[in-house]
Amino acid sequence: MTSQSFNPRCPCCKSDSLEKSTEAVDREYAFEGRSVAVSLPAVPVLRCRSCQEVLFGLEADEALTAEFRRLTNLLSPTQIRALRKALGYTQEELAGIMRIAAESISRWERGHVIQSGGMDTLLRVVLNVSEARRVPARLSPLEQASLTYKKDSTGWASKPDVLTSGKPGMARAA
Repeated sequence: MTSQSFNPRCPCCKSDSLEKSTEAVDREYAFEGRSVAVSLPAVPVLRCRSCQEVLFGLEADEALTAEFRRLTNLLSPTQIRALRKALGYTQEELAGIMRIAAESISRWERGHVIQSGGMDTLLRVVLNVSEARRVPARLSPLEQASLTYKKDSTGWASKPDVLTSGKPGMARAA
């Protein structure tokens, strides 16, 4: 078995003469109805020696995203994961408490999706205030009747396995 190295081509001129470089980057991001300016003095990029096209890779994207999170005061993927693990919760358990999909927690922790400001606030409250983690167990009887989760020892399920219809994924109004 032979190993082949990845040799990217420039999308502009199809040249394979790309070289690693660093560039200053200024970007504007739309976030919750406002514009957020992100400026970094040195971001790793690939530059085509033939046409001077600049290509941004994962490293550049991660640097820009980290700066965006810093400027908007959002928890980083590492912070979300560390806080969740410090409490001993799985992604599914945290998602159950927050009443969201476990996939959302996974995407935030891997940095594939940036949580909204509202979700960031909810994360901070749930992860830092023990009383907030018990709130879902205190739903009104009407709320409980319309969508009942199989309860565990904490009074709340880690995921909606059993709903009122008795079949996973099927809910009915009371």
